[in-house]
Amino acid sequence: EAPADAQAAAWQTLWDGPCSDPCGRGTRALQVRCVEDFVEVGEEHCASPAPEGVAPCAVTCLHVDPAEGNDGHAGTLERPLRTVAACTARGVDLGAELLPAASPMAAHQLRCLLRAGVYREEAGRPLAGADHVQIEPLGDGAVIIDGTDEVDLTFSPHAAHGAAVLVSSPLPPGTTRPKLVVGGAALQCANESAVIDGTHLPKRGWATHGVPCFLWDTEAAWSEPFAAEDAVRFFERGEAKDAAWRVERRVPKIWFSEASRVVYFRSDGEPPPLVQVKNESRADLLDVGAGANRVFVRGLHFYGAACCGAGPVTMHNSHDLRLERNRFLYAPVSGV
Repeated sequence: EAPADAQAAAWQTLWDGPCSDPCGRGTRALQVRCVEDFVEVGEEHCASPAPEGVAPCAVTCLHVDPAEGNDGHAGTLERPLRTVAACTARGVDLGAELLPAASPMAAHQLRCLLRAGVYREEAGRPLAGADHVQIEPLGDGAVIIDGTDEVDLTFSPHAAHGAAVLVSSPLPPGTTRPKLVVGGAALQCANESAVIDGTHLPKRGWATHGVPCFLWDTEAAWSEPFAAEDAVRFFERGEAKDAAWRVERRVPKIWFSEASRVVYFRSDGEPPPLVQVKNESRADLLDVGAGANRVFVRGLHFYGAACCGAGPVTMHNSHDLRLERNRFLYAPVSGV
């Protein structure tokens, strides 16, 4: 007996290229395939005739500028919007339809064209029921979706090490290493939930005499590991260790004590670093839910943020969701 949610054989169409007019009306090539219970099968299983391999298309382009835009504007090149949320709010909402056989391939597509800059006001706008939405940069400049907040801290000389090590005022309660970025780098330690990269999963005791930590920065995927115990001894306990010991033990330039919620910075004469905390209310650019079809996000840079929420709980009523050529740095603990 077939499962209650099994899908009978039916034709399915997928976009196979852009609209011939990128910001107007034209035609678009389609992929046509016969699908039964979400698996492609031979064409003989679907009723004739097959859909045509081309369809009319219509595209609305809206411009977004995080610096000069205003969400009350029309979204034209001269009067751009300010946020991606305002752009996606003007998309086609088809509700929670099933696989969009009932949704005409000619339905309007919305293109949100993002000017280069840093976007700090995105708060995971829900996209349940959204259809035909494409979000991409306008031009070659970097579009950065920033999910962090700068923290205003006061730094003072260390009680034991003096001005060689600066100590911050306490960060807000609940701040943990996975939420923190200091001077453009992040600390991650073994057995913390922030360590989610299966390729570089740290191993207890590897090249250290205790639980290893990693200082991630923008120059390299990860640096040499160091022992958490060594960082605690030098920074938190203030044990006087000479330069040779610090080099041998690879004591990092920054350390964060989760117990006292302070940042330690081995300054070497440099000014205090910028400290940022990931804002949970801006953890995602979008929140793609049920009934979301043909949502494409391309070419964006995510800093301390992720893209699209947890996604649909079932693919039975969502179709053709794509992330292409995006970059993620210091994503939230929940992943990208």
